[in-house]
Amino acid sequence: MTSPFPVFDEPSNSEKMDMIVTEAKCNECGEILPPHTVRRHIDKDDIIHKCPHIEKRSMTPIDKLVLKIVNLKTQGGGKEHYLPIKEISGVRVDCVQIYVQIQVEPQDRDRLPHRKDILLKIDTDYLPHSIYAEWFDFTKETAKETIQNIIELIKNLKLDKTTNYLRDKRIEVPEQIMSPQDIYDLFACENVKLEFNECCVCHEITNSYFRECKHTICFVCCSKLTIENDCVNCPMCRNEACVCSVSGDRDDTLLDTY
Repeated sequence: MTSPFPVFDEPSNSEKMDMIVTEAKCNECGEILPPHTVRRHIDKDDIIHKCPHIEKRSMTPIDKLVLKIVNLKTQGGGKEHYLPIKEISGVRVDCVQIYVQIQVEPQDRDRLPHRKDILLKIDTDYLPHSIYAEWFDFTKETAKETIQNIIELIKNLKLDKTTNYLRDKRIEVPEQIMSPQDIYDLFACENVKLEFNECCVCHEITNSYFRECKHTICFVCCSKLTIENDCVNCPMCRNEACVCSVSGDRDDTLLDTY
């Protein structure tokens, strides 16, 4: 009888030898060795076992990050690496992570072509949606290039106040015949409700507002407000609004969008 569940082949001996060993200690000095393959681990003459472990010190920061992601991928995916970044483009971010996708088997790639390997995801306690998310391919051949591209991308992200999403400022956005400001100038009145409004602080067009009092405020201006006891005061009415945890209910964030 044919099993209803897919049967996956065991990794070959060659694949096992290429798996990454981490947190291994040197028997002589007790120092934790840099990540390395099983093949190198069992070769007692490999330089990885020689004290002092110069190789670890000579690794560049980007090499270490690549090895970290490779290690997560080797463990089967479904894990994330958090980057200690607290501000991008002048606004507060609360969670910048590189998420490693659960491995997609070769026979499933044609069926799930949208499934890539790693996800760059940026969240904030202020908004109910991620302010940036993009999938990247991550293979042995492209690993370092992919991480370099992600690092440069993060450095070049800029907030679009109208949508409250981060975008790559290196990519030129086609000029629109009518901007959101033009539409606001034409239709703003009590009888018409638009998908955006003027920020009560900087008066630029944005699509976010306080959940509590409904006053419009852009993410940039809101992130500059003083937080006391996880709460801020609306600049218009002085009502108090609380900042939720990014891991909590996304329907209860400080701001909402039209």
